[in-house]
Amino acid sequence: MKVSQLLAELQQQQQSMPRRESSRRKAKEKPKLDSESRSAQGDDPNDEMDDELGDSDSDPAWTPVKSSADEDEHKHRRKRGRPPVIFKRGYNKRHSDFLDDSTSSTQQQHHQPKRPGRKRKNHVEAQRVANSRSSGLAAGSVAGNGGGLMASAEDRSSYSSHSPLADDEIDIAPFKSGEFVVIKTDLDQEYPPLWRIDGKTLLQKYEPFQANGKTLYRNISTYSGWAPQSRYIYQSVPVKFWQQNKEETIVEFLRDQMTVDEGEAITRFMKDTEKYQDNFEVYIQTLISQALDSNFLTEIFQEQDEYFLLNVKKVDEITEERKQRLLSTTKWQSNVITALSTWPCINLLKDNIADRNKTCSGCGRVKLFSRILLYGQPYNSTTLEGCPPVPQVPQEKDFLFCRVCQTKVNLFNKVAHQKYLMFLECARMVAQKRAGDVHKDTTIILNELLADEAWLNQLFRDVRAIWAEIDSLHEKVRKKAEKLAAAAAAAAESENKQQEQQSQELKQQQHQQQQQSNLQDNFNNEAAQQQMQLLQQQQQLQIQQEQIRQNQLQRQQLNLQQRLMNGLSYS
Repeated sequence: MKVSQLLAELQQQQQSMPRRESSRRKAKEKPKLDSESRSAQGDDPNDEMDDELGDSDSDPAWTPVKSSADEDEHKHRRKRGRPPVIFKRGYNKRHSDFLDDSTSSTQQQHHQPKRPGRKRKNHVEAQRVANSRSSGLAAGSVAGNGGGLMASAEDRSSYSSHSPLADDEIDIAPFKSGEFVVIKTDLDQEYPPLWRIDGKTLLQKYEPFQANGKTLYRNISTYSGWAPQSRYIYQSVPVKFWQQNKEETIVEFLRDQMTVDEGEAITRFMKDTEKYQDNFEVYIQTLISQALDSNFLTEIFQEQDEYFLLNVKKVDEITEERKQRLLSTTKWQSNVITALSTWPCINLLKDNIADRNKTCSGCGRVKLFSRILLYGQPYNSTTLEGCPPVPQVPQEKDFLFCRVCQTKVNLFNKVAHQKYLMFLECARMVAQKRAGDVHKDTTIILNELLADEAWLNQLFRDVRAIWAEIDSLHEKVRKKAEKLAAAAAAAAESENKQQEQQSQELKQQQHQQQQQSNLQDNFNNEAAQQQMQLLQQQQQLQIQQEQIRQNQLQRQQLNLQQRLMNGLSYS
């Protein structure tokens, strides 16, 4: 049954019931003497608060029931009392007739916490609430192409609530129907068996076989039970479809494209967020109350009701921080982020041959993995009321993504629309309660859902698992960036050292060259001096030779004169 149908039944039932200004959880009243006796014995009354909030005639479903799947989580949870149920509107007046004024006063003292500035509205018309809810459902019920839900132009003026979504579109689980998974312990095998999620409770087995030298997988008639609680033993795997028809589906296991499972890191991060359990339970209580009364969120914001608002704000802040951490790991453009933030539902299409050579809308890579179509109805993130898309924003709904970006798109959808998806889940549970008893009081429905420990714990685990997966991805990217930065710093340091060494070597070379130049200069100076000395010696030798020649000439002249003299004397 679709959520829209269940919500429609809920509206009809609300129209037929009288309403009063507010309501409180009518837990079974314990005599004051019991509390005093426990105090006298030294027992902490908070340790017994779960018993004090036990069943009563008007609250038959408050006793928490532990399931075997939750035993481990309860071992680690501290003893504490669940906060009292505060339901502002949608209260059935005949339910209050069971208690007289004195009993109501006593219960208010025991179970109603004092919150400053708490205002009450008198005599709220049930018909106004019902009309608001029904008009909102009508506004968003136009089916679009491809199974999507889109509003027609004539309906955009009457947006006030939410698009009806099928149960399988309320995506708070870790894996989607149709997705392939593998048991982690089977990954030691070369060709482990694969499992395909079939709905919300079954897994269909795929066995390997050889075809043309390639190992492929085909479905067989073997099924196994499946529940989100067992997600930790499975890991999502990428596949390529080779054949798909009514009789047989054949796929190829793309093992080399598997993302590394960060199981230990996810467990560690999930442990870190256990401390927000109380905040989360009031958060869910708020969304259940909104499912019971479509004006609940609007009123607590108008009245600044701190009891609800502080807890809702805390969970929203944690979720927003994870969303920003996820975006820090992407290179998505603003149009992609805006579209993913606007449309709450996604439809995943794989292996479209026509898209294989196109680029990823997120990172620009050519290696595409899937095509994602966005649909649903935009809504106000504060009040969860439906609203038309912003006219100035391009209405992009069709994107192509690689495998890495597609994985991040799934995570982004879960955190960006967490409150909306959680509200739809709460509305589905409320509708189920109404289906069993159309006259069931709203306070009893609220108490029964808050007493469903298995359901609450599963919601909390699923949300923490998504947060933890983003934290793990963010840490992985951060460590990779730090590793790259360290490598770059080491490379820069090595380059600096190399440059410094080269500089020193260059200085040494220059020094050696200078020394050689100086030596050369010295050598040249010595050679010049020697050459000058040699030249001087040559000049002196020439002078001496000239003197000798002149002396010889003088002697010759003297000899000649002597001969002349001697000749004259003989004559």
